[in-house]
Amino acid sequence: MIAALRPDLDRGRLAAATMSLFGRLNRVSPWFRDDGPLSRDDCARLACELMPGGLPAVAVR
Repeated sequence: MIAALRPDLDRGRLAAATMSLFGRLNRVSPWFRDDGPLSRDDCARLACELMPGGLPAVAVR
């Protein structure tokens, strides 16, 4: 997905961007709570908005 969105990135920057995004997803577990303000679906939707478009892509709900 990242390579498709940014075919201009060289291999090193593409790898760094990919690992950075996956690292962010892996850090959801310390703060996510089933009884918290966001459901699992909400968190997944947020990640799908945030990853390719950055903060400006996050929809207001």
